[in-house]
Amino acid sequence: MEKFQFQAGHLSVTYNQKGYIETLEVNGKNYLPLDVQAPLIRVVKQEKVYLPTQAVVEGERIYLAFQEARATIKLGMKGYSNYLTLEVEEIIGEGIDTLIWGPYPTSIQETIGEIIGVVRDQETAIGMQALNIKTLTGWPCELTSEFDDQGEQSLFSVSVCGFKYPDLTAAPTQFGSVIQGYCRDRRHDRIGQVWTKEHVCIEGFEGEDAEIVGSKIALFGCHPDMILDTVEKIEVEQNLPHPMIEGEWVKTARKAMMSYMITDFSEASIEDVLDMAQKGGFEYIYHPDPFTHWGHFKFRNDHFPTGEEGMKGCVEQAQAKGIGVGVHTLTTFTTTNDAYVTPAPDHRLAKVQTTYLVEDLDEEADCIALADVTHFEEVDTLGAALVGNEIIQYEYVKENDGKFYLMDCTRGAFGTQSAPHKANERISKLWDYPYKVLFPNLELQEEYIDRLVALFNELGLKQISFDGLEGCLATGHEAYSICRMVAKYYEGCNHEVINDSSRLHHYLWHIHTRTNWGEPWGAKMREGQTELRTSNQPFYKRNLFPRMLGWFLIRLAERKFEATTPDEVEWMLSRAAGFDAGFSICMDYKVMKDHGYSARYMELTKQWERARARDAFTKEQKARLIEDQEEWHLEKVGEDKWILYPIHISKEYMCDPEQLQPGQPGGADWNYTNKFHQQVLQFRLKAASLDRNSEGYIENPCFRINGKKYMFKCRVRAHQYLVYEGGKEATICDQNFKTLSTVKLSSSTEVTSECGPNPIIFNCDFGGEDRPCAEVRFIVKGQGEAVSVQA
Repeated sequence: MEKFQFQAGHLSVTYNQKGYIETLEVNGKNYLPLDVQAPLIRVVKQEKVYLPTQAVVEGERIYLAFQEARATIKLGMKGYSNYLTLEVEEIIGEGIDTLIWGPYPTSIQETIGEIIGVVRDQETAIGMQALNIKTLTGWPCELTSEFDDQGEQSLFSVSVCGFKYPDLTAAPTQFGSVIQGYCRDRRHDRIGQVWTKEHVCIEGFEGEDAEIVGSKIALFGCHPDMILDTVEKIEVEQNLPHPMIEGEWVKTARKAMMSYMITDFSEASIEDVLDMAQKGGFEYIYHPDPFTHWGHFKFRNDHFPTGEEGMKGCVEQAQAKGIGVGVHTLTTFTTTNDAYVTPAPDHRLAKVQTTYLVEDLDEEADCIALADVTHFEEVDTLGAALVGNEIIQYEYVKENDGKFYLMDCTRGAFGTQSAPHKANERISKLWDYPYKVLFPNLELQEEYIDRLVALFNELGLKQISFDGLEGCLATGHEAYSICRMVAKYYEGCNHEVINDSSRLHHYLWHIHTRTNWGEPWGAKMREGQTELRTSNQPFYKRNLFPRMLGWFLIRLAERKFEATTPDEVEWMLSRAAGFDAGFSICMDYKVMKDHGYSARYMELTKQWERARARDAFTKEQKARLIEDQEEWHLEKVGEDKWILYPIHISKEYMCDPEQLQPGQPGGADWNYTNKFHQQVLQFRLKAASLDRNSEGYIENPCFRINGKKYMFKCRVRAHQYLVYEGGKEATICDQNFKTLSTVKLSSSTEVTSECGPNPIIFNCDFGGEDRPCAEVRFIVKGQGEAVSVQA
C-alpha cells in the first residue's frame, strides 16, 4: 500500500492511501501505539461516525474520501520550521454535521496536558493546537457511546480537574493518550444536548464560524523544554491571541502570577483602599461586585453615585499610584432587573424549548395549557416562560384530561406587562440558573461583549474576571460560545488587560493571563477548598499555565468564625511561596478599617510576595513550605534579604469556669512542649464566650512556667484577646484585634519557655454572669535560615 509523509521540524507523520496514520515519529522514534486506529479525520452525519476510505495527495492537498458518507474532505497541509498545519479547505459531495480531528493516539502517558493539548515524557512532547475558535477540542458529547464501541478506550467517566473526558484536548487512555478536536456545521437549527438537558433545539447562525470549512489545527513534536517556544511561535505565525505583560508573553512572565487585592472600593473609599494596597505591594485592585444590573453592566449607585464617571475617577486615582483597577463579571448572567428583561423582555433571551398555547389566555389566568411540556416539567430556579412581551413564572406542571398546564402562574413577572394571548401563540421556557438569572442567545451575547469592551476602553479598566463562563453554554453552542465571548472581548480591548477566569478551555489558554480557582466563603482560611487549591497546582504545571491559589478572605469576627489571625495569613502566604503561585486577598473596606491587624497583614504579604516574585526561595525551601503540618514566619533583614523561621503553634489550651468546683480558684494545669530552643514564649489568650452579648470577663491571668510566675494585671472582657509577643508588655485587643490598651508584665523578665516539656499552671479570676473560658495558644519559632535573591 502506498505511503505518504509530511514532516515539520522534529515531527514526521506517515499515513497510507486509506487516510490512516501509520507512524507518528519525533526525532525518528515512533509514538503511534500498535493496533489502534488513527485516521487523519473522521466525519459525522446524523450522529454516525464515518472513517476515511481513500486518501489522494496532490502537492500540499489531501483529498480524504468517505465513501459511505458520500463526502470528500479537501485538506490543506503546510509545513513550518517546527510544526505543520492542517485546514479544511472544501467539502465535496454531501454535507456533514461534524468533522473530528483524529483523535491522534500516542504511546505517551507520563504527563497529559489536558487543556493545552500536549502530552510528554522525559524525551518528547507531541501536541495539537486549534487555530480558530470554531475548532473545538475534545470529543463531541453526543458520540460518547459510539466512541466506546470502537474499543479504543473507555474513559468517558474520567474527570480531570473538573473536566469530563469529552472536554479534554489531550486525554489519558489505556494505551497512552489521545489528542482530539472537532468542528460542527452550525448554520442550521439542530436538536442536541445543552448543559444537562437532552433534545434541546439549538439555533443556527450564519458566518464563517458556522461552517466547517476553515477549521484548522497545528501539530508538532519537540523536546519538552521547547513546548512553550513552539506554542509561542504558533501563536505569532498563525495570528492566535498573544497577550503580553509589560512586553513579555504572559506564559513566561512571572507577573502573570502576581497577586492582587479584591475589595469593595467606592468613590468615597478609593484613597484609603489604594493606601492599603500599596502597603501590601499590590499592583492591582479588583471590585468583586460592582454592578447592580448584569447584562447592561450598570454600576451600583451606593459605591459609584456618579456611575461610570465615578469608576473612571477611581481608575485615574489608582493609575496615578501605579495601580490597575479591575472588576468582576458573571459574563452573560442576566439579572431580572436588567433592561434585557424588564419592562419589555428581549426576544433574544436564550430558550430551552418553544411550544404554543392551546387555549386563549386572558391577562389574569394562572393556569396555562401548552401543547408540549417536555422541558417545562423540570421547573428550574425561576420557572420563567416568555410569551409575547410578557414573562410568566410558574410553580409546577400538571396533567388533566390529556392536557398539560403550567400551574400557579405569576403574570407579568419581573415588571413585564400581563396581557391576553391567543391560542397557537408561541411560548418559550427561558434558560435560568440558581443565581436567579437568565441568559442571552448567541446573537444577544454580542451586545454583552460590546458593552464590556466599551466599558474597559472608556474607563481604562485593566483586569477582568470572566466568572460564570458556563452561562455562555445556554446558547447551545458549547465551548464555541465561551471562546467567542472571551476572544471578541480580547480583540476589542485597546489596552493591556489582565484576563482572569473561573474556567480554562483550550483556545482560552492563549488569552487568559491566569485562572484563579478557590473560594473562601463559609470556611476557615485553612479549610476553604484546600483540596481544590492544591490539586490545581499540578493541573497548572501539566498545562504550562501560570499558577494561582484562589481567593483568601480576611474576615472580621462572625458568629461562626474568629477574626483572621496572623498565623492564618502566614499559612496562606507560605503555601503560595511553596507552590510559587499567586492569589487574591479578599478584604472589604469595612475589614480594612476594623481589623486591627490589616496593616500588619499587608506588610507580611508585601515581604512574602516580594521574596516569591524574586524567586528567592530555594527548591528545598519551597518543598517544605507546602508540607501540611508546618508553619512559617518571614522577617525582612535587608534589601531582598529575609530570614525564614519555622513556627510551632500549640493546640488550644482551655480553662473553663464551668468545670471548677464551687469556690475553687480559676485554674488549669497544662503540659506544653516547646519543640525548639529556649526562647520567649508568645501567646494569644482569648476570653471565649458563645454569648455575643456576654459581659463576663477574665481577670489577672497568671502563668507559672518552670517555677517562674508571669502575671498580667488586667481585665480581658468576653470576646477580647490578650496578646503577648515578647518584651514587658502585652496588648488587650477587641474581637477584631484592634488594640484597646497595653498591659505591663508583672515579672522582671520576659515570659520564657525551655526546650522540651514545660508544665504550665494557669490561674485567673472569672467574673460576670456569663463567665468566658480562657483559650490560649502558645507560639515559638525555630532556627531561622536565610532567604535571598541569588545573583
